[in-house]
Amino acid sequence: MSTVVPFNTIPELFLNLSNHYSGNEKTAFAFKPKGESTFKPIKYDEFVGDVVAMASWMRNHGLNPGDRIAILSENRYEWAVCDMAMQLLGCVNVGLYPSLPSNQVEYIMQDSNSKILFVSSGIQLKK
Repeated sequence: MSTVVPFNTIPELFLNLSNHYSGNEKTAFAFKPKGESTFKPIKYDEFVGDVVAMASWMRNHGLNPGDRIAILSENRYEWAVCDMAMQLLGCVNVGLYPSLPSNQVEYIMQDSNSKILFVSSGIQLKK
Protein backbone atom coordinates (compact mmCIF):
# COMPACT_ATOMS: atom_id res chain seq x y z
CA MET A 1 0.00 0.00 0.00
CA SER A 2 1.45 3.35 -1.02
CA THR A 3 1.58 6.47 1.10
CA VAL A 4 0.53 9.71 -0.53
CA VAL A 5 1.59 13.04 0.96
CA PRO A 6 1.30 16.43 -0.73
CA PHE A 7 4.51 18.09 -1.91
CA ASN A 8 5.91 20.54 -4.46
CA THR A 9 9.62 20.14 -3.74
CA ILE A 10 11.89 17.30 -2.62
CA PRO A 11 12.55 18.96 0.78
CA GLU A 12 8.79 19.34 1.24
CA LEU A 13 8.31 15.64 0.42
CA PHE A 14 11.00 14.74 2.96
CA LEU A 15 9.39 16.85 5.68
CA ASN A 16 5.86 15.59 4.97
CA LEU A 17 6.94 11.92 4.92
CA SER A 18 8.97 12.49 8.07
CA ASN A 19 5.93 13.92 9.84
CA HIS A 20 3.72 11.12 8.50
CA TYR A 21 6.06 8.37 9.76
CA SER A 22 7.23 10.08 12.95
CA GLY A 23 7.24 7.70 15.90
CA ASN A 24 5.96 4.63 14.08
CA GLU A 25 9.23 2.72 13.49
CA LYS A 26 8.89 2.86 9.68
CA THR A 27 12.15 1.96 7.90
CA ALA A 28 13.55 4.70 5.67
CA PHE A 29 16.79 2.90 4.67
CA ALA A 30 18.43 -0.45 5.18
CA PHE A 31 22.01 -1.50 4.67
CA LYS A 32 24.07 -4.62 5.10
CA PRO A 33 27.07 -4.03 7.37
CA LYS A 34 30.32 -5.40 6.02
CA GLY A 35 30.74 -9.05 6.94
CA GLU A 36 27.12 -9.51 8.04
CA SER A 37 24.33 -11.36 6.27
CA THR A 38 21.33 -9.36 7.49
CA PHE A 39 20.24 -5.82 6.74
CA LYS A 40 20.22 -3.15 9.45
CA PRO A 41 17.19 -0.83 9.24
CA ILE A 42 17.37 2.92 9.71
CA LYS A 43 14.04 4.33 10.85
CA TYR A 44 12.57 7.62 9.62
CA ASP A 45 13.09 9.27 13.01
CA GLU A 46 16.82 8.42 12.91
CA PHE A 47 17.13 9.65 9.31
CA VAL A 48 15.39 12.92 10.18
CA GLY A 49 17.65 13.39 13.20
CA ASP A 50 20.76 12.79 11.10
CA VAL A 51 19.59 15.17 8.34
CA VAL A 52 18.68 17.93 10.80
CA ALA A 53 22.01 17.52 12.61
CA MET A 54 23.91 17.75 9.30
CA ALA A 55 21.89 20.76 8.14
CA SER A 56 22.59 22.47 11.47
CA TRP A 57 26.30 21.72 11.14
CA MET A 58 26.29 23.15 7.60
CA ARG A 59 24.46 26.30 8.69
CA ASN A 60 26.77 26.76 11.70
CA HIS A 61 29.76 26.53 9.36
CA GLY A 62 28.51 29.35 7.15
CA LEU A 63 26.81 27.46 4.33
CA ASN A 64 23.85 29.33 2.85
CA PRO A 65 21.22 28.89 0.15
CA GLY A 66 22.83 28.74 -3.28
CA ASP A 67 26.23 27.64 -1.96
CA ARG A 68 27.75 24.70 -3.79
CA ILE A 69 28.74 21.65 -1.77
CA ALA A 70 30.57 18.71 -3.32
CA ILE A 71 30.21 15.05 -2.38
CA LEU A 72 32.85 12.54 -3.47
CA SER A 73 31.34 9.27 -2.33
CA GLU A 74 30.01 5.92 -3.31
CA ASN A 75 26.31 5.20 -2.86
CA ARG A 76 25.75 5.10 0.90
CA TYR A 77 23.47 6.32 3.67
CA GLU A 78 25.73 9.24 4.56
CA TRP A 79 25.48 10.51 0.98
CA ALA A 80 21.70 10.66 1.31
CA VAL A 81 21.97 12.49 4.65
CA CYS A 82 24.33 15.12 3.21
CA ASP A 83 22.24 15.56 0.07
CA MET A 84 18.95 16.01 1.94
CA ALA A 85 20.57 18.43 4.40
CA MET A 86 21.82 20.49 1.45
CA GLN A 87 18.36 20.54 -0.10
CA LEU A 88 16.76 21.66 3.16
CA LEU A 89 19.19 24.59 3.23
CA GLY A 90 18.77 25.40 -0.46
CA CYS A 91 22.37 24.53 -1.31
CA VAL A 92 23.49 22.97 -4.59
CA ASN A 93 24.87 19.43 -4.64
CA VAL A 94 27.97 19.04 -6.81
CA GLY A 95 28.07 15.25 -7.14
CA LEU A 96 31.42 13.73 -8.04
CA TYR A 97 31.88 10.18 -9.29
CA PRO A 98 34.07 8.27 -6.83
CA SER A 99 36.04 6.85 -9.76
CA LEU A 100 37.24 10.29 -10.93
CA PRO A 101 40.99 10.87 -10.85
CA SER A 102 42.34 13.62 -8.60
CA ASN A 103 43.00 16.13 -11.40
CA GLN A 104 39.33 15.99 -12.47
CA VAL A 105 38.13 16.30 -8.87
CA GLU A 106 40.32 19.38 -8.49
CA TYR A 107 39.01 20.91 -11.73
CA ILE A 108 35.34 20.35 -10.81
CA MET A 109 35.87 21.70 -7.29
CA GLN A 110 37.46 24.89 -8.63
CA ASP A 111 35.06 25.33 -11.55
CA SER A 112 31.97 24.83 -9.38
CA ASN A 113 33.22 27.13 -6.60
CA SER A 114 32.25 24.47 -4.07
CA LYS A 115 32.69 25.73 -0.53
CA ILE A 116 33.22 22.31 1.03
CA LEU A 117 33.82 18.72 -0.01
CA PHE A 118 32.41 15.68 1.77
CA VAL A 119 34.25 12.41 1.12
CA SER A 120 33.44 8.80 1.94
CA SER A 121 36.92 7.51 2.75
CA GLY A 122 40.59 8.28 3.16
CA ILE A 123 41.15 7.17 -0.43
CA GLN A 124 38.71 9.80 -1.68
CA LEU A 125 40.20 12.41 0.64
CA LYS A 126 43.66 11.90 -0.90
CA LYS A 127 42.27 13.02 -4.25
